[in-house]
Amino acid sequence: MVRTFSLTLGLEMARLHHANGKNIGRLNANGVDLNRNFPDQFFPSFHDPEPETLSVMKWMEEIPFMLSASLHDGAFVVTYPYDDSPSGQTKYSATPDDDIFRYLARLYAETHPEMHLSNMGNCTRYSQHKKFIGGITNGAEWSSLSNTMQDYNYVQTNSFEITVEMSCISYLNSSNIPMLFQQNYPSLIGFIRQASRGIKGIVKDTENNALEAAHISISDRKHDVKTAKDGDYWRLILPGTYEVSARLRGYETSTRIVTVENSLATWVNFTLSKSVSDPSIAALGHVSLLQKSLNLMAFESDGRDSSESEDKIDESTNKVSTNEEEEFFDNRDRDFNNEPKYSQRSMNTRREEEKPKYLLPSNQDANKKEKDQQSIGNINDDPKSKDKDFATNDVLSCSIPGRSEDLIGKLKWSGVIPELSNHTTSHLQPLVLGLDLVKADDLATDGTFLGKRYFSTKPNHAYFVPMNLCNRKIND
Repeated sequence: MVRTFSLTLGLEMARLHHANGKNIGRLNANGVDLNRNFPDQFFPSFHDPEPETLSVMKWMEEIPFMLSASLHDGAFVVTYPYDDSPSGQTKYSATPDDDIFRYLARLYAETHPEMHLSNMGNCTRYSQHKKFIGGITNGAEWSSLSNTMQDYNYVQTNSFEITVEMSCISYLNSSNIPMLFQQNYPSLIGFIRQASRGIKGIVKDTENNALEAAHISISDRKHDVKTAKDGDYWRLILPGTYEVSARLRGYETSTRIVTVENSLATWVNFTLSKSVSDPSIAALGHVSLLQKSLNLMAFESDGRDSSESEDKIDESTNKVSTNEEEEFFDNRDRDFNNEPKYSQRSMNTRREEEKPKYLLPSNQDANKKEKDQQSIGNINDDPKSKDKDFATNDVLSCSIPGRSEDLIGKLKWSGVIPELSNHTTSHLQPLVLGLDLVKADDLATDGTFLGKRYFSTKPNHAYFVPMNLCNRKIND
């Protein structure tokens, strides 16, 4: 979204008063220059901004502008941030996005028929004006000014703003407006088109909810933009390859390597998983989604109607007191102690009691084909696992809550991950499958989970899923 802003009312007043005073038309009724009234990044003010300034600030907060131009006169040049320097001296003061601002300023000046030329038309005939090479200048290098709207836009909002000084004369006659329009029209159109460059996207959580105020950062640039209320964002960046990250408090940071072309904006969407509050299970990748699925399994295997779909299970079932939770698991442990731990069928698949009951053959046993074909289904009495006999390299399709498409992959590992469960008794720990995905997934790993390697595959191809969510893939 692009905004152009022109301070014209004051200039009309100055025109009516024949511009007898230097500040006529620049000050409001309280005697304040509104273009020097915004909060400053280097020199904080102890006074509240004027009502007019507050209105503009509110407007910019409500509408997520990404590109802005402020139109002035009195010079013939395009200026870009910063307008002031930390020392207050008149010297070059670069922003973290100096390359982008120089590009925007050059684009405007070079598209203008005269602004980029070092000739009489760019005000150098006036002794008080500097000779701006190429028709652009850093604001602070020209004259260090604090509290400007240009700097406020960049520091406090998502907007990249430049200031266009359109004429050497501050109080042009209205008859010159058509000429100014014709001179600046191509530059303005070219400037507006830059709003469709860089990167853009949407940030959501694993439940497909938009995440507002998530920070989007680019490599080591110390300037983030934030997502709007619908989770959408826009970020200007020049062509190149960058490390782009999305972060929001309470969620795991997601990072992607993105190549930006010299064309329309590159879509870069993010899905953020909620952070795990317990540091002991600060897992890699998709731990939050897996934990939710495992929690649902625990209740289903304890007498809940197994035909009830998981998306209908009320989340309030997890909201129990500590005493109720302890009593719940104590009763279940006692019930299980009075029953066989495994079904007869699953016991037949593992006659050698001294061997681990949940692990597929390790990489060291890869040459033993008979073990590779060992059935791993029916290890516990989970109602949804009764008819599932899976073997190594079986192609499975797994339906994950919150995802629109099933995950497809080859089975590489099966077992329990104690850190993902509150149960210390092995037969109460739901079975987890390790898949080697057919195609990469942003939430997948290279075969590690919770900092431990279970099998090896390419990055972003290993996904760990509760067994009850998977079925053997039927060829189309």
